[in-house]
Amino acid sequence: MKTAPIDVRRGEGLSMARIFITYNRRNLDAVTALAHDLEDAGHHVWFDQAVAGGHRWWDSILAQVRGCDLFIFALTLESLESHACRQELDYAVRLRKTISSAADPPIHL
Repeated sequence: MKTAPIDVRRGEGLSMARIFITYNRRNLDAVTALAHDLEDAGHHVWFDQAVAGGHRWWDSILAQVRGCDLFIFALTLESLESHACRQELDYAVRLRKTISSAADPPIHL
C-alpha cells in the first residue's frame, strides 16, 4: 500500500498519531506491512487482527475509532464491498475524524 507522509498536529509541532486502519481481511498482509511502516515512523497503529464478532467486538472497534487521530481506509475492492468497513468509515465521518486512504494497487473509481 502506498502512503503519504502523515502530519498530525496537536498544539505546537508534530506529534505521534493514533491511527485506526479499516480493511478487509483478504488484505491483511498489505495492511500489516502498512501498519509496520507507520509504526516505524513513530505512530501508534490499531487495526482489528482478531477474528471475532458480536456486540463487545463492535463496541471495541467503535472505541478505537473514537480515540484515533487519523482514520485510514485501506482502499481495495474488498473493503469497498465490506459492510463493516463502510460502517466504520461512516462512523468516522460522523465523528469528523481526519480520514485518509491507502490503496494497493491504486483504484480508479
